Amino acid sequence: MTNGFFNHDNPEARRTLARAESINATFQSVAEGFDKLPAEAEMKQGRVNRATVTGGPTAYVATLPYAPASYVDGLRFSFKVPSTNTGACTINVNGPSGALGIKSIKRFNGADPAPNDLTTGAIADVEYDGSVFVIVGAHGASETNAAASATAAAASQSAAAASASAAAGSASASASSASAAAASQSAAAGSATAAAGSASSAAGSATSAADSATAADQYASAAGGAAPAARMNWDTGTSVADPGAGKVRVNSATVASITAIHISESDAAAANLSAVFTSWSASSNPVKGRLRISHRLNLTKWIEADVTAAVDNGSWWTISVAAPTGPGGFAAADVVAVGFSRAGDKGVTSTYWGGTAGGTANALTATTGSNLSSLTAGQILGVKTGAAANSSATTLAVDSVPATAIRKNGSATVGGDLPANSDLWFQYDGTYLRLLGGSGSSPVSFPSTGQKTTTYTVTAADAGKLIPCSGSWTLSLPSAASAGNGFAVAIKNNGVGSISIAPNGSDTIDSALSGVLALNGSVILIGDGTKWTSICGVGFSASGATWSPTAKSTTATLSNGNLTVAFATSSQWRTTRAGSSIPSGKYYWEVRCDSGSGSNLTVGIVDSTFSNYETQPASPAFYRSSGDKQQNTGGTTAYGSAWTSGDVIGVAVDVVGGSIWFRKNGVWQASGDPAAGANAAYTGLTGTLYPACGTFDNAVYTARFKATDLGYSIPSGFSTIP
Repeated sequence: MTNGFFNHDNPEARRTLARAESINATFQSVAEGFDKLPAEAEMKQGRVNRATVTGGPTAYVATLPYAPASYVDGLRFSFKVPSTNTGACTINVNGPSGALGIKSIKRFNGADPAPNDLTTGAIADVEYDGSVFVIVGAHGASETNAAASATAAAASQSAAAASASAAAGSASASASSASAAAASQSAAAGSATAAAGSASSAAGSATSAADSATAADQYASAAGGAAPAARMNWDTGTSVADPGAGKVRVNSATVASITAIHISESDAAAANLSAVFTSWSASSNPVKGRLRISHRLNLTKWIEADVTAAVDNGSWWTISVAAPTGPGGFAAADVVAVGFSRAGDKGVTSTYWGGTAGGTANALTATTGSNLSSLTAGQILGVKTGAAANSSATTLAVDSVPATAIRKNGSATVGGDLPANSDLWFQYDGTYLRLLGGSGSSPVSFPSTGQKTTTYTVTAADAGKLIPCSGSWTLSLPSAASAGNGFAVAIKNNGVGSISIAPNGSDTIDSALSGVLALNGSVILIGDGTKWTSICGVGFSASGATWSPTAKSTTATLSNGNLTVAFATSSQWRTTRAGSSIPSGKYYWEVRCDSGSGSNLTVGIVDSTFSNYETQPASPAFYRSSGDKQQNTGGTTAYGSAWTSGDVIGVAVDVVGGSIWFRKNGVWQASGDPAAGANAAYTGLTGTLYPACGTFDNAVYTARFKATDLGYSIPSGFSTIP
């Protein structure tokens, strides 16, 4: 009788005397059979299929208590992870005569493990599928059944040992005792099988749990409220660079100083998020939405900020942010969720200025220039009354809209309600035009300061007044802090040209660095102690980048909302730069040469070290009208086509990559291709950079910083300067 555990080739016949050698041989076979079974302690402790594993994080080596002779489909064991994996990894199992060979470890779906799938100290369970080892989960509560069955198997083994002992006590019953021992041994094997079955059930439950956990991990909301969220790993670097696949970093270790977030285009599970990040800048609002980074397991660690732009750098993105808040506290390799809530688009214009009213004092007419054919509830209309006040009930007809009755505090107007020569505002309620102003108050009006025709700075005495303007010049505002909360001033452009409105220092108007009031435009500006907000604006636009009113040659005159610069110079280099620097990322703008000739017209960039605007603009990179390029104060180098008055020069700058390209009338020079990052005019640019232009003789340039002003398409991956 042979079964691999117990060999008995010559069983004794019944009712015969047995020889001592035969009895001893039988017991020896029984002992050898038990030696092939797991030890009682191993079975009681549930360590029959528990391997000892070393190595990592990309290559592990496993040693089982009972070394397998080869890899077979279904070979399964658990182990304590010695080192957290960093991604794809392998395992090599030791056999009786050495290692059986390196095999890949895969997720249940065939994908390589993501970083942290196998965590130091965790218990992992793997099964060979004939090709690779598949992670089937971590051991959980369902292992209790397997441990119980293993205990039963150990008990049966003890019973087998007892039977063998009894056999030793009676030589004549040796065959029967040996048979009993074999039977008990068989029972032990059966219990061991049951243990394996329970273990398999436990693994099956763990597999299902792992599947559900994986799905939840990829698609469910993350802890801390970042939903919907991308799973990332935290990188502690702060430089402007690719954080690495599946990682995210910020540009400052201090939360309050964060202005940019650098994030991999693929998440921790290798899913591409390009379309997601593109949507983050889709809103037409200056603030695109609110971003939140939260620790997936620790709710006390998080950062929030407003998103203002999103720039594609290839395999990673730069997300420009403002107003950061939160405790932060992330450590290297922390698992985090990055979520975004989109802001709505900017609303359409609902305020119109009708200029000086026509008609009569009691039947006003006005023309807005917008060709209104109907009114919508909530719209605001403004007019300036004529030389006479109304004497009774009044109507207003705007564009082709029929005359609409005006109401004050819900009642028809009476004589004197609409003073002569006054700027008045009305809001349409669906039936009537309601005179703006509280119950019992006078109509909204601003006493005039008198016509302004040249550069002017608003003073404290101008609060609550109308400043009528004429010409093309800059009206400067006081600092919002000194003006105080509630300071209001009305501005009207009733002459020719456009009026540039410049806040003080770093103050803003509607989150922009400046504003432009077009011909016949009007606006009311209100300060809150920190910034300026426009209301009732007609022909007013808050703008971002313009030529700087201060960082320019003394011979340069600005107009057109500081977008046009005219140099009055003869045989002397002069320079002007933009008021705001180029943010981190990829940006494009254009400069049209309105007038000028010769070989010394220049368009390009300067850095923050350039401060003498009465000198040549040659630092750090320029495209000259001669067709040459020039860097720093060195000589020129042949580059592209010559250009002159009427030509449009396009400039593309990759601030992160330190490269610049130039185009003439839509054609990139010297085979340049900024979208592909190829054939740049210059590389290695560093520092804080500004758009700039200059000339050796008289010249006029107009900058096109806004997308709506551009004459040619923006290269893929680039944006306009905010």
